[in-house]
Amino acid sequence: IHGIDSERGAGEGRLASHQVGIGLEGTGSLTFEWSFKPRCELGMSGDSGTWIFTETGKLLGMIWGFNYLTGMVYYTPIYMVSDHITRVLEAQDMWVPEIQHLIPNDSGYGTPPSSRGISEPNLGA
Repeated sequence: IHGIDSERGAGEGRLASHQVGIGLEGTGSLTFEWSFKPRCELGMSGDSGTWIFTETGKLLGMIWGFNYLTGMVYYTPIYMVSDHITRVLEAQDMWVPEIQHLIPNDSGYGTPPSSRGISEPNLGA
């Protein structure tokens, strides 16, 4: 996976092959989350909200946490974020960008595609 954080720029990592159970501090609740192992500083302090992309540029998810004991970064798949936003705002449709739409070019930023461009985790990546 790839990501572009606001302080260190582009980074990458490798997706974990399974979800991980995480205890939510102070609640006694357990949640199962997706994660990846960064090959650089992607996902470190201050990177919550950073989008991560597949090798082909499809938006995969949004970083929300880092585990200093395991070195794993946790993220929410973008289809879950999109579903939540659509449900809460009662939206008819929602477009999310591919990475090439976030990189400036001669005419500004890329043109949005006609499709939603939402990806579910591909553990073979």
